[in-house]
Amino acid sequence: MLFNYTTFTTLVLLFYSLVNVYAQNIAIFLKQPDMQNAFDVLSWEQKYEDLINEYLTTHNVNNPELKNVKVELYFYEYLPINIDHTSEYLEFIKEAITHWGNSTIDMMILDDRYLFNDVALIECDSIELYYKSRTPTRDHLLDMTPFIKDKSVLEYHDARLLNDGKLDDKIYGLPFELDFDYLYYHTTNEKAKAIVDMMNKLTWDELLLLSRFQSKEPFYIALGDEDDVLNLFLEYTNNKYNLSKDLDESFYNVFYNGTAKYLLNSFKDFINTYTDNNYNKTLRVSLDDVYTSFMKKETLFFRGKASHHNHFNALNKNYNTSIAFTLPPKYTSTLTEKFLVINKHSKIDPKILTEVALQLTSKEIQYLRAKTFGSIPTYDFNVENDKIFTSYCKDFENNCQNLKYLNKIYVKDIFQSRYSPPLFETRLLLPSVIKKFITGNYTLDETISVFKNVKELSTTGIDFYINIIYIVTTIGILYSLSVIYYIHRFNKHPYIKVISPIFCVMIIFGYIMSMIEPLMLLPPYFILKCKILSVYEIISASFIIVPMLAVTFRIYYIIKSDTVSMMDLNNKRLFIIIISVILVTLIYKVIMFISDEFYYMSFGYIVQSRLPYCFNANNKIINRIDDIYLFISFIALVAIAIQTGRVSTKFGSINYIYAIIIFNVANFVFVKVFIYLSTKGYTFHFLIISILFVLLCCICIHILVGTRINYIKHNNKLGIAIDTSKYSNNSDLIGYVAIRKNNTFNFFDWLKNLLPYTKGTTMDTTMMTTTTTSNELNDDLFIDNTTSNNYRRYKSQSFSTFNSKNYLKLFNSSSPTNENATSYYSKDLPIQNKFLFK
Repeated sequence: MLFNYTTFTTLVLLFYSLVNVYAQNIAIFLKQPDMQNAFDVLSWEQKYEDLINEYLTTHNVNNPELKNVKVELYFYEYLPINIDHTSEYLEFIKEAITHWGNSTIDMMILDDRYLFNDVALIECDSIELYYKSRTPTRDHLLDMTPFIKDKSVLEYHDARLLNDGKLDDKIYGLPFELDFDYLYYHTTNEKAKAIVDMMNKLTWDELLLLSRFQSKEPFYIALGDEDDVLNLFLEYTNNKYNLSKDLDESFYNVFYNGTAKYLLNSFKDFINTYTDNNYNKTLRVSLDDVYTSFMKKETLFFRGKASHHNHFNALNKNYNTSIAFTLPPKYTSTLTEKFLVINKHSKIDPKILTEVALQLTSKEIQYLRAKTFGSIPTYDFNVENDKIFTSYCKDFENNCQNLKYLNKIYVKDIFQSRYSPPLFETRLLLPSVIKKFITGNYTLDETISVFKNVKELSTTGIDFYINIIYIVTTIGILYSLSVIYYIHRFNKHPYIKVISPIFCVMIIFGYIMSMIEPLMLLPPYFILKCKILSVYEIISASFIIVPMLAVTFRIYYIIKSDTVSMMDLNNKRLFIIIISVILVTLIYKVIMFISDEFYYMSFGYIVQSRLPYCFNANNKIINRIDDIYLFISFIALVAIAIQTGRVSTKFGSINYIYAIIIFNVANFVFVKVFIYLSTKGYTFHFLIISILFVLLCCICIHILVGTRINYIKHNNKLGIAIDTSKYSNNSDLIGYVAIRKNNTFNFFDWLKNLLPYTKGTTMDTTMMTTTTTSNELNDDLFIDNTTSNNYRRYKSQSFSTFNSKNYLKLFNSSSPTNENATSYYSKDLPIQNKFLFK
């Protein structure tokens, strides 16, 4: 039936959309009334449409622009019970969005659980899935602010309701009507009347107890509609704990702190008590079912809406019944606000649509609808001496009084916090979770977790570990700064100079930025931080990759200096190139920072756990550009490293370059891992990954320059100095490229070098007896005649590969005396070994 009704409605609306532009027929989409067995629905719908058109015709008789305007109402079929196990809330949205997109409707009546249900700092991807838009409010609803010149025409509305129709101080919805809960009872039932006299002091539990004690009639509540499930739960909770920010800013914590188990179990017991442990007697029951039982006097109270009072008044008048109403226990009820919104895609002039919208929400027509259909107007009853307000309170005195006494619960206020998901997600999933808890399909802990996830993110529960992360990050930064200090101290040393100190400092700066990056994934969250993070990520990566590319190319250039000597590529030029690349990247990101829209999207939903991540409107394009940029940089780095390795075998191993590349790849993988961490136990996983991430950055720094600094510091302790003025040319630095003498990278040797320097034997008196012959020394020498400059290189060994045993051999040789060792050996040794005798 739903499919046929929906299809028929869509075809009719499509037909009228073709003629509305010329005939000024305005199509309005709204829900059918929720208690359909009490009256003839089709007659009610026609009467509703006729009343509106009669008012417009009378009101616009002298208005040439609006005198031919006619309203056509199209009703969404109300299904009181979810028969197909799909969400009625979601089905209405699907139907509405279809009409929005093809402009078959011009206006719509939405309640506060639909209006602005996409608005939140931390968004959810399901909105785009069902609405076909990430921001349906802005994309589909008309901002009426520019078309309402005189704002005083809105002053008769309740200020809170009027404000709830605004977003960013723009008017998207005009208050149409409101509704709340009533308990109806037969005044002929003295037991019911006795309970009603105490209603403002009773809780739902006490009401149930009194009802079962004083009457044999069952306590019957319709919870077939998921909105009624949520409403009853909030009213029940408010009886026990005041759900008001004014009294307690942390009021929401009652749903997941120490009181949560008691609260949820109490509510479940309440349901099981009045249903005799048969939850289908309430969860599968519609308002019509309870209404029928109530009219047969089979139940003491009928929990309905305030808008139903007109129907019962008519029964009292026409059928000699005696039915009255009262507010729910402790006079507490959720408040349903309804708004008139305009389709942004309508083909009718928005100025005309706005003018008609103002008329359809005017205080005159609201009073007319109240008298005819029992709707509750949106008046500000604090305004005095208004004839219409006075007339309404005279005709509906009880309603006016109840509005003053009513302890209002605004659903948005309950579930809206800084990091809460859009109301769409909460309203879609939470009622179902409550029902599953009642039926036993959800455990108590699972239910509490869902309530907690409505307010908190996975990252907001990391307070216990955050101090550890700060400590580890600080240690990593201090280590990095110490390396920078030693780079500056030894910047003239050929062993540091060969890899360019300034480039190393830039790389280390990039690693420091990377260490800080995990902390930027933690609260607080705000859009500016999201924008900064998008720039921060690519800049930190650039400070690592681009200078690393330059360092690798510089080493290659030094090794090949004999064949590319004509190329005047020095540190200054490389520095300009690096800065230019980073600057271009920065400018590109700043342009995106200014021009693009940024937002947070959560991975996961409230039924699991929510992890926020930063996106921008053009995320796919921007990410593609960033990925291409980083991919090309990595490929270039690997290519140059491989080429360098091929030509460097006779100078020693440069496998540390490959190690750095591998660690850099792992570095960026770690960044992505932060996004896809398991939501279960996220805080502990985040701690471990953060520590490993900082450790990885420190290892990269150590491989790049830390080992070189350790060697230099060790040799300084031995009193070994070097004349740095002799290493001004690239060719002089060739012997200092490698950090190992063997041609393969040995993990255990590398691991051993992370510890205090232990390579070789310790320096003691027994080693002073070690001798070597001149032949041993000459075996380590060779003449390189491959270049125009004949120079000597130390075979397969650089400064880094010498150990204390090598040094002491030279001083204890049997050839000349120790006193003449310096002059003897310095004559023939290659230049990079003469420093041993300084």
